Amino acid sequence: MMKEIPSNNNADEKSSRPKKKKPKKITAHYLHNAGLFYLQRFTASRSHFYDVMMQKIKKSCAYHKDQDIEACKILLNELIKKFEDLEFLNDDAYAKAYITSLRLKGFSAKKIMYQCKNKGLDSSLSSTMLETVDCSLYGEKEEDTDLLAATRYAKKKRIGPYRKKEQTPELIRKELSSLARAGFSYDIAKRIVNTNMDEESEHLLG
Repeated sequence: MMKEIPSNNNADEKSSRPKKKKPKKITAHYLHNAGLFYLQRFTASRSHFYDVMMQKIKKSCAYHKDQDIEACKILLNELIKKFEDLEFLNDDAYAKAYITSLRLKGFSAKKIMYQCKNKGLDSSLSSTMLETVDCSLYGEKEEDTDLLAATRYAKKKRIGPYRKKEQTPELIRKELSSLARAGFSYDIAKRIVNTNMDEESEHLLG
């Protein structure tokens, strides 16, 4: 009786797995193409772009031991300067677009400043641009702009004056929590959840 030939499935599986590409060596040409490819897909602040490209540099230098990481950093800084001159990187424009997007989603000033920090934007730039965006969105209204943003947030989330469900203590707690996660103060959150549609029309949207 013939012996059964042992299966070599494990070997077949290993051979069928795609091999990881080795990192390319860092050159000015490579960084330019990689950076351009990234910015064609994503917008980024100067700081965020630097971090993304440094990840590539560190990975390459870990593989190619003959590379000098400091020399690679010089190439990256030269590329960033070039991209800023070409306005492929523009923190002012990026901050304005990003903050406008967050305000339109109903984010609070506190939440927006936190998000901007995570994107590597300078705090003074973020603060100045937030004032510019608020002036553009809300004009010269005297109301707290966070209250107006909270109203927009409530409309998107269908809470407060926009809720469709019957108001209950449990629902109020959930709505307060939602507004708190969006970065709004307790006073603003409480005002929103306790406002009916008539009051909202008169006092918030004005």
